[in-house]
Amino acid sequence: MVISEKVKTGHKVIDDTGEIIMELCEGDRIVTKQQDEHAVEHIINFNKTVPFVKVYLCEHNDLYEELSGTEVITISTLINYISYKDNILRINDKPMKIKDISEVTRKDYDNMKKLISSLEKKEVVKKIKWFDEKCNKEMNCIVVNPFLFFRGRDIKKDIVELFKDSKWSKISYKKG
Repeated sequence: MVISEKVKTGHKVIDDTGEIIMELCEGDRIVTKQQDEHAVEHIINFNKTVPFVKVYLCEHNDLYEELSGTEVITISTLINYISYKDNILRINDKPMKIKDISEVTRKDYDNMKKLISSLEKKEVVKKIKWFDEKCNKEMNCIVVNPFLFFRGRDIKKDIVELFKDSKWSKISYKKG
């Protein structure tokens, strides 16, 4: 049996008298009393391994007042396909085409083409040419406005730039 030795970091925990209580090792965490109390009533990192999409809450339901019922249902389905870092709609790591979207939403291709066009006019999505790193070539892509929906924590600056002048970039969000 192999027993792994803890690797010391060189950081020390010192009490009020200046006495070294312990040395910290790699992987150690310092938990404050507040964190400890918080953990009593909360599940920390609930569903941490489950993918999620941020849906920003507009102050007066502006987005949902602007979209038709079909558009709301469609965008609600499509948020499952938003990719990390670029907000491009993808299926199996490839940018989705209108045909793919019509299949996953179970809607007619011609109607879906009109619906995506309507969402583009409303600045919810944008059709772009993008050098796709996953496919290693320039491709036609549909990107979702990151001021409305977003997957992950970091996003490419060029994607934000595409939507920086959209009305959704200036909207007020609900507070807490």
